[in-house]
Amino acid sequence: MILALLLVLTAVELSMRAAGGHLRFLEERASVSAGWERTRERILCLGESTTAPTDRPDHSWPRQLEAILNGRAGARRFAVINAGRSSTNSAVLLARLPGLLDVYTPQTVVVMMGINDPKWYGVLETAARRAGGWRGFMAGLRVWKLARYVRYELLRGTLLATTLRRRRPSHVLPAPGLSRECRRLLVGQAKDARIERACQRAVEADPDDWASHSNLVEFYRARRRYAKAEQVLRRNAARAQESEWRQVLLAEMLVLQDKTPEAEKLLWAVLGRSSDPAMVNRVLMSLDGLFQARGRPDLIGEAFRQVVAFETHGRGAEAGLSSSDSAGGAPEGVSPVTAANYRRLREILRKRGIRLVAMQYPTLSGAGLRAVFRDPENILFAENRGNFREALAESGYSFVFRDLAFGQWGHCTAAGDRLIAEVVERVLSAAQ
Repeated sequence: MILALLLVLTAVELSMRAAGGHLRFLEERASVSAGWERTRERILCLGESTTAPTDRPDHSWPRQLEAILNGRAGARRFAVINAGRSSTNSAVLLARLPGLLDVYTPQTVVVMMGINDPKWYGVLETAARRAGGWRGFMAGLRVWKLARYVRYELLRGTLLATTLRRRRPSHVLPAPGLSRECRRLLVGQAKDARIERACQRAVEADPDDWASHSNLVEFYRARRRYAKAEQVLRRNAARAQESEWRQVLLAEMLVLQDKTPEAEKLLWAVLGRSSDPAMVNRVLMSLDGLFQARGRPDLIGEAFRQVVAFETHGRGAEAGLSSSDSAGGAPEGVSPVTAANYRRLREILRKRGIRLVAMQYPTLSGAGLRAVFRDPENILFAENRGNFREALAESGYSFVFRDLAFGQWGHCTAAGDRLIAEVVERVLSAAQ
């Protein structure tokens, strides 16, 4: 019986690995021009959605960089491999790097990473593997990850069932029209007094209905009536103490009122008990913001280690940010996780004799990125601040950006990607 179970699990593991490997192969091949093996100079580009291939036609900056370099050379001498991938972070990029280096053997690696790190640390996927031993082996198995996912979904289902049981009997629930009317007025931008009355009626009619509370909180928050929004959240959180999301929303509302000690206490409590990966990453993001505002960005390392310790059953000292990582600190504008992963990446490339080009995102200063490295020897730096500021002043936002994905800037248009490609080309040319 046990042998049969092991055989079944092995078959499932091999099937999942084969399918995943095939998908990765197709994804990687799609980002490389034909005949790359015959080129004299190969450049590997790493990044998130700001680097990944775009819809056809592909106007990503790595593709335009290849055209610029080969147009300047007069003959095909360069192959630019676009290993960018959407919805990822620096930890995942770093994990992919050794395999990419083995396949493409580049002479230069251009990296623009870190924008997703404050929002998604990815520690739940990688922490146990770094711990080593049998826990590290188990964490690397696809079957184990599938089991964890199923467990997470079961926990969510149990929580939902508990919440539903606590709700009122259906015969005393109000008509859902109250909540819909509140939402309709809110979206339709009716007069404030009318919106507030409608949303308050919905909340009073069903104190357990989160949708009604959420509408009222949104109304108060948009008008900067944070104290009123806090009152609504406190009442609702008290009725659903098992809801971690409501605790986090309350903490974020407290931050807006400079009540940071209480907010931090709430966030630490949620972090210590949550089994929801999305929740953990949301809390890490909120704590990172608090620590940045306090002038102590290094403190996020403690939160990171707590999550790693939770996930690896006490092996956090080995699995999380090592002392050598955290000792370097994080310069302004660069998260501690990004800084640590940049240093690890540089060390991997240094051992292989591969040149690193570290590039900052559009409109941002490159000073913080330079400060990541104590010894920047043999590292080239590319900045996209002056070029984008000039383009924004001359041609406007929509000329270089196609959305507002990152607050003050977003994903690039073909023209914006061209600006990035030109910066990299100038940096490489100056280094020759």
